[in-house]
Amino acid sequence: MNYIAINKSKVEAAAQDAATEGLLPKIDLEQLKKDVKPSITLEKIGTRTFAGKMEKIVFTATIREIGERLNFQKLLARTDFDTESTQAGNRDISEPHWKKIKEFVDNDERPYLGMIVVAMPREDAEIQLLQQVDDGAYLAKLTIRAGAANPVLLEGQHRNLAALYSWAGVRDLDEETASEEDLERRDRLGKTSIVVEMLFEHERDVLSTIFVNMGSTKPIGKDLIAVMDKSQIQNRLGTVVTNKSDLLRRRTTYLSSKAGRQLADKRGRDYEALYSAGNVVDASAIIAGVGVRDRSPQQREDLLKKIIIEKKRARNGMTETDAIDALGTQIAAQLDYAYKTLPGWAEISTGKLTVDEFKDTYVHGTAAGLKVIAIVL
Repeated sequence: MNYIAINKSKVEAAAQDAATEGLLPKIDLEQLKKDVKPSITLEKIGTRTFAGKMEKIVFTATIREIGERLNFQKLLARTDFDTESTQAGNRDISEPHWKKIKEFVDNDERPYLGMIVVAMPREDAEIQLLQQVDDGAYLAKLTIRAGAANPVLLEGQHRNLAALYSWAGVRDLDEETASEEDLERRDRLGKTSIVVEMLFEHERDVLSTIFVNMGSTKPIGKDLIAVMDKSQIQNRLGTVVTNKSDLLRRRTTYLSSKAGRQLADKRGRDYEALYSAGNVVDASAIIAGVGVRDRSPQQREDLLKKIIIEKKRARNGMTETDAIDALGTQIAAQLDYAYKTLPGWAEISTGKLTVDEFKDTYVHGTAAGLKVIAIVL
């Protein structure tokens, strides 16, 4: 032990002498700190393109990844817009909105959520171009390290929050005790991806303007939603009634007048704009048994669900689709009985009045008039 200690001292002394005499290089601690890179907080492979002078990268993230780290409770940042702040801000969170999205994500077999848009300063990101894949597009590796500014969530805050809580609901499932349905949901969400577009921009006013421009597109009209969105029982019921009713078939509109006429010409059929698809959905739900107890679309949907379930039971375990079809057929028959007997409608059925003449003369040519008839029925 003494021998080892003595020789260790000699080595240390020799090393000190060598450093003093300039035989060993001096260590630049400041440069060493610069060379040691911070840990990586996010690393993704995506496609790098430009929007004018603004660089951007598109990549994908699973709901699992969003739920565990790519959300504004962890890596991303959001704040309510404040005119006195220098930070980019968002519109306030609507709890019913994100919960409705979560319900869709939890229960639909195709939980498609579109694109989430985030933004961050270019100097806080490392972008390594890997290969050109198209004109103006490169495959690239995006790296964000600890200490960089958090990317700001610009568009998709409600979808992000819905994904966060959807994954939280299945993340810690016990394989032994969890239901087969919950385990299947976890597997589905774990492989479901959302497209994320990263904008490299730091100016607050630019970001808020981009957000407004993106959010100012024309919304889908209620009537078109009524025929497109089959996730709602009320829409599916309205479609059945429209297709089976002599009064409503080829007289229910869901496009603008011009587009509706063009579609009719393309299909080679007559086109008469009597009631809109949204009006038909309203009337069908009322006749089905909802009555006037539909102060909100969700209340109406909940009541219709109960009505459909009762009808399924009454008909010895019908499927939901068959139950909706049976109920819609019944409603169409009621409407068509009125169609043959009610003044105004009866004249249309016999060809004595055109739809336009009827609407100029009778109050039930309006949406309000149709609703009154539905309530009476």
